[in-house]
Amino acid sequence: MDTQTRKFPIIATLLTIICVVILCSLGVWQIQRLGWKQTLIAELDTKLDRPAEAIDAQTLLQDNDLKYRQVNLSAMQPMDSREYIFLVPRMHDGVSGGYVLVPVLVENDYLIMTAIGWSENNIDVTDMSFPRNLSGRLIPLPSANRFTPHNLMDQGLWYSLTTTELSDFYSWPENKIAPFILYTQDPLAKLAPIEAVIEKPRNQHLNYAVFWFTMAGLLCLFYYLRFIRKGTAD
Repeated sequence: MDTQTRKFPIIATLLTIICVVILCSLGVWQIQRLGWKQTLIAELDTKLDRPAEAIDAQTLLQDNDLKYRQVNLSAMQPMDSREYIFLVPRMHDGVSGGYVLVPVLVENDYLIMTAIGWSENNIDVTDMSFPRNLSGRLIPLPSANRFTPHNLMDQGLWYSLTTTELSDFYSWPENKIAPFILYTQDPLAKLAPIEAVIEKPRNQHLNYAVFWFTMAGLLCLFYYLRFIRKGTAD
């Protein structure tokens, strides 16, 4: 048996303490994000369950709480140019196609892109009759990421939308363009119906918190087995 006094593992102890503190801090952070995400999802569910409300053009541009809401818009008319957008790729019953978006003026002054249906091919809806009143859900303009192709505006093919691009394309003031697409409840021009896609935030923060706290516990167990129990046995 080794009678020599074992040296206290100063470096190992300090590293273990630092790592445990970091791991526990990550666990606490995930618990905090869990509460935030639960609140976010609850607010989204509340918006989805609210009945449609009539709003005016000013509210459409200034109310940041309209995202995902059902609304009724009146005094609507397509722009004179009626130059529509084909938003691709969008699937319907397993077939690739796109959403037909028509630029519509609210109160003859404010522009909002309106999704009137799905089509397999880029079709012409120039002569389509358009109702003065529409109901639908407001969804934010689809943004681009590094994998999104560039828009082919000359062909009417769009993969993402921004108010800046819409302003340039339609020669309309950007501050009078709604940052939403209005997805109509009923398709127009005999197009296939579409449903506004709403992706709820994933809430895996409890699992993440359990992981970090478990790692902290395992590290403490390893320290005990390596330095405390072994030292006692020696």
